[in-house]
Amino acid sequence: MERTVFTHPEFWRALQESGSIGADRGMHKHEHVSGTAKLIAFSKNHSYGEYIFDWAWANAYAENGLSYYPKLLSMVPFTPATHPHFWGPRSDWDELLRQHELLLPSHSSSHFLFTTPEEQEFLVEKNYLLRDSFQYHFFNEGYTDFDAFLSLLKAKKAKHIRQERDLPGLVND
Repeated sequence: MERTVFTHPEFWRALQESGSIGADRGMHKHEHVSGTAKLIAFSKNHSYGEYIFDWAWANAYAENGLSYYPKLLSMVPFTPATHPHFWGPRSDWDELLRQHELLLPSHSSSHFLFTTPEEQEFLVEKNYLLRDSFQYHFFNEGYTDFDAFLSLLKAKKAKHIRQERDLPGLVND
């Protein structure tokens, strides 16, 4: 598995120690382990911090007298980035998913957000439905700094971005 900031134990420890995640935040963390592989998921009592908006689903459940929360969710909190969910060899993924699904009787549903293509293929094989969505990706095409990037935009667009970055309270790099 490729090591990224999102798969580093210190990242997850920082989320926990900062109070960003935890049962008191409506995000009870579950770690599923098989051999050297791991899957992190959450029991969530809300949809905040996901960048996937499922309020309509929650409302539909409520209108039919059902509880949408808690739901079972695998994601990097507050991060709309594609990343590996199943950390480790694919030979362990079946066991990780089995452990994950043991939690389903006490949850309305199971969601995996911003999955890799290989994980999407695996989840479809396991009869999960894929949610259509899209992301915008920025690729640095050799820009030496932010101003070099802005110089390629139309003046109005560059001005608007500069104004956004100059708002009080924002950090300018």
